[in-house]
Amino acid sequence: MRARSRWLLVACSPIIAGCFFRMYPPVAFVEHTAPIYLSPRPESCKLIVTENAPPSGPYEMFAQITSYGNSPEVQEKMRSLIEDHACELGADGVIFLPLQDVGHISSFNTYPDWLVGKEPGMGDRTQVQIDRRYSLRQRGIAFALKRETNTNGK
Repeated sequence: MRARSRWLLVACSPIIAGCFFRMYPPVAFVEHTAPIYLSPRPESCKLIVTENAPPSGPYEMFAQITSYGNSPEVQEKMRSLIEDHACELGADGVIFLPLQDVGHISSFNTYPDWLVGKEPGMGDRTQVQIDRRYSLRQRGIAFALKRETNTNGK
C-alpha cells in the first residue's frame, strides 16, 4: 500500500508544482490621454522608438500603453505588445519608460460611485486585490508627430 501511495505522489508532483510555477503570458492595456484618434496602421508597423526621452520634432502624446509580465525574460514580448497596440492606435512612435517592479492591482471587484451603496452586498469601490501573477510593468507613451497644415488654401 505504501509503494502505491508513493508512486501516486511521484506521479502527481509535476502537476502540483506546475500550479505553483505557472508562467502567465504578458498582457497590455491602453488608456487614451488625449482626444486624438488616428487611422490604424498595419500590424508590426515601423515606429519611432525612444527610451525615456521625447522624440525630436513636434509631437503630441495621446495614449499610455501599459504591459504587465512576470519575469525579465518576457520583457521583449511586453515591448512587442506595446508596439502592436501603438500600431493599432495609428501612432507614429512610442516612448518607452523604464521597466518597474510592481504589484499589479486587479480591480475586478470594484464598482462605480453611482452603484456603491445602492444595492445590498454590492461591495465597496476600494475593494481591490494584488494580482501576484504580474510583477513587472513596462509603460509606453504613444505619440503622433504634428503635421504641417497649410491655412492659406494652397
